[in-house]
Amino acid sequence: MDTLSSLKSKLQGQQSMFTKANTESEDALKSSFIIALEIAKRSKPFTDGDFIKDCMLKVADVSFPFQKSIIQNTSLSRNTVASRINDLSQNLVLQLKEKIKEFTNFSLAVDESTTVDTAQLAVFIRGINSNFEITEELLKCVPLTGTTTANDIYSAIEHLIAEYELDWNTLSSTTTDGAPAMAGKHSGVVTKLKQKKSGNFEGFRCIIHQESLTSKH
Repeated sequence: MDTLSSLKSKLQGQQSMFTKANTESEDALKSSFIIALEIAKRSKPFTDGDFIKDCMLKVADVSFPFQKSIIQNTSLSRNTVASRINDLSQNLVLQLKEKIKEFTNFSLAVDESTTVDTAQLAVFIRGINSNFEITEELLKCVPLTGTTTANDIYSAIEHLIAEYELDWNTLSSTTTDGAPAMAGKHSGVVTKLKQKKSGNFEGFRCIIHQESLTSKH
């Protein structure tokens, strides 16, 4: 009986050790994602992960030395932070796609502006489900290489609708600025959407650029 009890005790000790190791590994992984998210939200360099880890280790020496091993096992290298942020981004896209499946109607807000050397098309989506719950998110920011004609912008929107498996029949309206490529009466993006969309569809113009707001302040 003593031998059996001894063996059971050893087995439980080994199992407890593995459980503790798995728990610490999960905690380290969660911590890595949390810090990567904060770095992304604040637009900080990916290399800041190593700096943050060094700070946390020094604090752990003073405040919670028994938990220092978790911080030591938390990977925050530049490549790891980049990978974590990419995983978070893909997860957000998947969550949005799941919400989109529930939309009974949706609208788009589209704005094109130029950075230093590249035109960017920002497309926002606003949808409602059968429970009247509203979701509003940035669908995607699409770089427009080459020209930025109405055809280019419309093609980008058409591609996004296919990528996110949106139903054209539930598109109710779009909002743009007043640029000819967007709101042109004969060949603007809004006109092309009206031609594509069957049923009622409204085009609104109420996006005010930051430059306009600044000049009026």
